[in-house]
Amino acid sequence: MSLAATSSFPWTRFRPPETQRGALARPRLTALLDDAVASERITVVSAPSGYGKTSAVSMWAASRPEPVAWLSLSVYDADPAQLGLSVIEALQSSARRGPSSVAPLLGVDPQAEVTGDTYRALCEALAEIEGTTVLVVDDAHRTGDALSESLLGALIDSAPDSLRIVLVGTPALEISLSRHILSTYAKTVSADDLAFDATEIAALAAGTRFEHDDGALLRETRGWPIAVRAVLVGGAYPSALEPGSRPRLLHEYVRDFVLRSLPPQLTDFVLATTVRPDVTASLAAALSGRPDAGGLLEQAVKLGLFLDRFRSGRRTAYRWHPVFAQECRAILAATDPERLTLLQKTAARFLSDVDPLASAAHWLEAGEAECALEVLLDGWVTAVVGTEAAALDRLCIELPAPLRTDPRVMLIRACAQDVLGGSTHAKLLFAQAEAAAAERPALPRYDSTLALTRLFLLDQRADVAAASADVRARLSAAAPGHRRTRAAVLYLLGWAELRHRGDPAAIVELLQSALREADAIGDVHLARRAASQLAFAQAWGGHLKRARTTLSMLGNGSAEDPGPWGYYAGEGAGSAAGFVAYWANDLEDADREFSRVIDGGGAARAFAGIARMMLAFTAAAMNDPLVQRRAARELAAMPKIETHGLSWPAFRLAASAVLEEAAGNRARAMALARSQAEATDVPLVAVTLSGILRRGGEVTSALRLIENQRAYADIAYVHVAQLTTSAVLQERRDDLTGAHGLLDEALRLASREGIRKPFCEDDPVIRRMLGEHLRWGTAHEELIASFLAPQEPPTIRGKLTSMERAVLERLRTDATVIEIADTLGISVNTVKTHQRAIYRKLGASTRREAVRLLH
Repeated sequence: MSLAATSSFPWTRFRPPETQRGALARPRLTALLDDAVASERITVVSAPSGYGKTSAVSMWAASRPEPVAWLSLSVYDADPAQLGLSVIEALQSSARRGPSSVAPLLGVDPQAEVTGDTYRALCEALAEIEGTTVLVVDDAHRTGDALSESLLGALIDSAPDSLRIVLVGTPALEISLSRHILSTYAKTVSADDLAFDATEIAALAAGTRFEHDDGALLRETRGWPIAVRAVLVGGAYPSALEPGSRPRLLHEYVRDFVLRSLPPQLTDFVLATTVRPDVTASLAAALSGRPDAGGLLEQAVKLGLFLDRFRSGRRTAYRWHPVFAQECRAILAATDPERLTLLQKTAARFLSDVDPLASAAHWLEAGEAECALEVLLDGWVTAVVGTEAAALDRLCIELPAPLRTDPRVMLIRACAQDVLGGSTHAKLLFAQAEAAAAERPALPRYDSTLALTRLFLLDQRADVAAASADVRARLSAAAPGHRRTRAAVLYLLGWAELRHRGDPAAIVELLQSALREADAIGDVHLARRAASQLAFAQAWGGHLKRARTTLSMLGNGSAEDPGPWGYYAGEGAGSAAGFVAYWANDLEDADREFSRVIDGGGAARAFAGIARMMLAFTAAAMNDPLVQRRAARELAAMPKIETHGLSWPAFRLAASAVLEEAAGNRARAMALARSQAEATDVPLVAVTLSGILRRGGEVTSALRLIENQRAYADIAYVHVAQLTTSAVLQERRDDLTGAHGLLDEALRLASREGIRKPFCEDDPVIRRMLGEHLRWGTAHEELIASFLAPQEPPTIRGKLTSMERAVLERLRTDATVIEIADTLGISVNTVKTHQRAIYRKLGASTRREAVRLLH
């Protein structure tokens, strides 16, 4: 399949085509699909191309009471890892549009270190959802050999009974699923079921301008939907038109009957616009040269010209039926190849900023490989930080020699591979690119590509800082170019600086600029990613009030759009929400947010690793041994060496220290804190270890540790810790006036940013000083009173869902899993899924241990 045949509008992958007004209702098929889905977990809709599989299933999906997750596979889904990502993207895309009851799906991480973890997390999420979840996979035959090794294959083999999967594809799909079909684990809807019957043909023919013998039409076409519609549009039909057996006859029929029956202007318009599978009104206008292209697209829809319409908000896209579009392109190639080449170039120019990958593919089809490379050099960052890292890597591989081994192309592939989880391959490509470039001096745009690549791949802060400065200088000196690329580079700079703990104000400025640029060009994906990272940058930088505002702007759908980059660097918003809750001492909210990030926040090198540290901090403050045990277990998944500029050893040490202190091992906690007293340059770690030292009586060392964070002295929680620790030291020196002045300043700053955590700790010195401060006189009386009020400790039971609590109550009895399933009216697999979730939340490994922990 041509690369240009992939979609320029990725959002259409997760939505069925719109049911057109006046479309033929097929209650026979709807009932057949309803029965199949109700009776078996897997339904296979299998028929040759042209049988209207997608249209039939999309009309059925529209009739369903529950949200239906939709996934149209592309050529890039023939890889098991990418196929797994796509499945989760489809389910999460549907969940965002559905009711809050399906929210558990948003917490699933498709790039877990172990593929089985993704499968288990998805099964647990599905088990928490009441009712049925339906996933439709269109063009499922494209999975090929990847099916058996992928997450989708695991779900087909075994998944909660509540998940129903509908696989739509050509007969090749039945070969992949033969075991399930023969074992009656699946129901099959075949070509015979999809073919129009006499009643349906009569209903279709009644609305046409031509007279037909319905019986003859059924005999000639055998009910093949595309052939029936072609005859009804063209007004005549040849004899013995058989699906799949005479493709040349279909080609001639589209040319001689369908297109020639249309007005000349519409025929010309169809031939021009079918060069792209997906079009918008503006792209159709560029291809056809007609300002009324939008109206002509609507006219084609009304005529039934094999054109589907997709809508999302204000966006509208159209998709030609692949068989019809293929025949139209073949007709144009035979009759006017020069025009076809010209159209390829027109599409390439139009899409160069909107969709660089599709643009490059069109340049390749037009025989202009160098132009394709130029487009990729302009737009590759947009693809990587967007949703198309896999497609970018595939396109680079399919470039003709010698371009596929061009150093610049290898650098681009290195970044794509790193985002896709192939860090070892990425480093190899990076080394190969540098070696090849040494033999080709003065290679245009190599240096700028290299600087951007270093933002992805380098681990040392100094190296990344140099690369960041290089990219900034180039960005400032460059002439105005593609706004989409500029927005992506600004975002990349902000993300790189955030990982490497650059200047907090500069990070916020970069991400705000990226957000403004993305908003201005209507790039919804990038805008959400920038806002998500901005929320975390604000929270990490101590601007908790601003972070709350940004999170509020993101709304309930604070999770970023899924995709490789989302799992590589996503969950900034979730981490920010947990960070804000932690400093506000809303520990249950913090625990919930950090747990969600860990469960579904991407690779450990991104925010999930930070969330593991923060979960330990939260667990220690909650004074709940069960939560602390779970937090300690999560630390095992945190990387042990510094990567991508993240100080994982310091994070692990700080998390271990607070858990040791919470467990009563103060001497061990103090020793860990002292070991980092002069070394750490992570402000949050410094504040945490300083608190341990202060509570252990080493106030001078605690203050020195905070004061060493000079670069971050303006961060609110750092400043509050410095003021509070200084107040304790001044009181020790009998300077009560100085001590209470410092404490009052700390309270003022804490009140402004909503920081409560340092004043609610189990620290008798701070609590005594707060009580004395009330008598001393302060404008913060109500705030102090809230700090000193007794707090009811949170319970682990409150973290269980209603169904998990029901299962837990029965686990305390002698009932077997089968008996529990019968009592609750759910399957044994669902009980086991809930059981695993309960064990994970309790930090238990057996039924007996879970019951014992609750006594």
